[in-house]
Amino acid sequence: MNNLKALVDGIANQADELLAGCTSRFDANTTILEYLTAKHRNMSLADRRTVAAQVLAILQNEGFFESGPADAWDSDDGDEAAEE
Repeated sequence: MNNLKALVDGIANQADELLAGCTSRFDANTTILEYLTAKHRNMSLADRRTVAAQVLAILQNEGFFESGPADAWDSDDGDEAAEE
């Protein structure tokens, strides 16, 4: 299990690069599973799913998938400025 923990931490630490373009947890999960399949061919499906779930939990706790209200306000301001 320690090896899985190290792998979880490593993937979570490179999430910005690995998950660039992912817009949802579903997309992120798919990308992580594809990454694990490519890089760790001998890992069982159960372990890949465990790692992906733990990475997603870390990212969720860090707010990785949230777009705050500030983003919505910023885009509205940008639209108004473009109309002027």
